Amino acid sequence: MTVIKVALLGFGTVGEGVYSAIHSHQTQLRKLLGKEVEIVAILIRDQTKERKIDANVLVTTNFEDIINIPDLDVIF
Repeated sequence: MTVIKVALLGFGTVGEGVYSAIHSHQTQLRKLLGKEVEIVAILIRDQTKERKIDANVLVTTNFEDIINIPDLDVIF
């Protein structure tokens, strides 16, 4: 199955909500889109703040890291 690669700009109330929704609705997204939606990166402001983010997700304070991800499909 092909993958839609997603990055989030921010992990406040909205960003964390989008992150949770994508994870909790993966089955419905697969049915609707015919593809898996994978969050590959998140732009944050404070690296010292503790967050519950999968270890395979790039967490960065540098926007350039996000736009340099190969084959990135969507930025929220």
